[in-house]
Amino acid sequence: MCRIFGACHLQGYYIDGIITDILQSNLVHGGPDEVGKIIVDSCVLGVNRLAIMDPENGKQPFKTTNVATVYNGEIYNHLELRQYLIEKGINFYTNCDGEILPHLYNMFGLDAFTKLDGMFACALWDRKNHRLILARDHAGMKPLYYTLMDGLLIFSSEIPALLALPNIDKSISPLAIDTYLSLKAVYTMNSPLGEETIFSGIWSVPPGTLLIWEPENGIYLHRFTSNPSQRAKLYSNLTEFETNLSSILEKEIIKLVQADVPICSIISGGLDSSIVSSLVAKHYREQLNTFTIGYTGVWESDERQYAQEVADFLGTKHHEIELNPDDIPEILPKVIYHLGQPNADPITVSSYALFEAISNYGFKVAISGDGSDEIFGGYDRLKEFVLNSYDSPSVKFNKYWNSLAAISIDIRNELYSKSFKYYLNEVQSKRYFKEEMICKLNTVDEHFSLQ
Repeated sequence: MCRIFGACHLQGYYIDGIITDILQSNLVHGGPDEVGKIIVDSCVLGVNRLAIMDPENGKQPFKTTNVATVYNGEIYNHLELRQYLIEKGINFYTNCDGEILPHLYNMFGLDAFTKLDGMFACALWDRKNHRLILARDHAGMKPLYYTLMDGLLIFSSEIPALLALPNIDKSISPLAIDTYLSLKAVYTMNSPLGEETIFSGIWSVPPGTLLIWEPENGIYLHRFTSNPSQRAKLYSNLTEFETNLSSILEKEIIKLVQADVPICSIISGGLDSSIVSSLVAKHYREQLNTFTIGYTGVWESDERQYAQEVADFLGTKHHEIELNPDDIPEILPKVIYHLGQPNADPITVSSYALFEAISNYGFKVAISGDGSDEIFGGYDRLKEFVLNSYDSPSVKFNKYWNSLAAISIDIRNELYSKSFKYYLNEVQSKRYFKEEMICKLNTVDEHFSLQ
């Protein structure tokens, strides 16, 4: 997807172009097709574009008289919103989904973001009200990071671009160390301005949130809610659930195949990617290319034969990508760089190799079943939690917590010094996180009881 970047001077001064040049040059890999930049008042908005919708005309930034915006992602209901705006007298000059953003904002203000169905990160400058808005989709699919430095609010789609800036605070957050060892990834904790990353001086815009800067109010967060029609529905029985799920998946896949460039699909041989690929093949206008990855040699968990069976059944043009384990030491530094933060999931290495190969084949869009295990309880730890009716919520949660850990709680207790434990207790990081998750998991217990 595209990469966005920019800066806003909080005292209204001119912004040195060197800063945004550094950001732009470090984001070329994500948006090699075109660079767009606009300077308006004391703000600079930039984008490295990966051209998917209307490649010839969909240039960014998108702007009206009072609004300029740069955008990364996909707005699945853009055709419906475009038609609504046309009926209100708005003229469009491209077929790009992001072009609706400034017009939607002019009409609805901050409520514009509640009307979007998609995954996105965008930056918007409101010249009339002299405010900067950074927005991130409700699921947090598209990242957006920011830092404060020398009177500037600086933002970027990736952390490494911010780290390339001179005088950036690269100190490591103690809280992030604990959450990484506890969860295998940096769970974003509450902080005064946004949510923490592994770096003390860099924050993440939270999912479903607008980060707003205004001269009179400073920087503050505003959470927006999704469309009520998109909220989860409870079903009375499993048959009704299955029927509705099939319909929902089909509708969503139709939205996903909207692109003006060739698309492909990932097949692992599992249920989720097989269903997604079958629906893509059904609704895609051309023969579908599918991809799977395996390792050189003989592996007990090799799924390539199952992926090939699915591809044969669907009649796709199938590609097997083979990763030699001997090449992992060479790949690993690239993976670490692009992640920007620690992540102990080994699948990140194979995912990097897979998508690098897909890009080399000339594809910019790949559809997968990623996230299905989280939503449908495919992991053993989720099944154990839901089916465990004996333990109290706190005991159930502790078991679930430990199943996520990079290092078990017993080893962490031995590893942490007394002063570090005291620090963690002082900020109560674990207590806040646990209380929030216990509440969520109790809700899951109730909502997934199908009679």
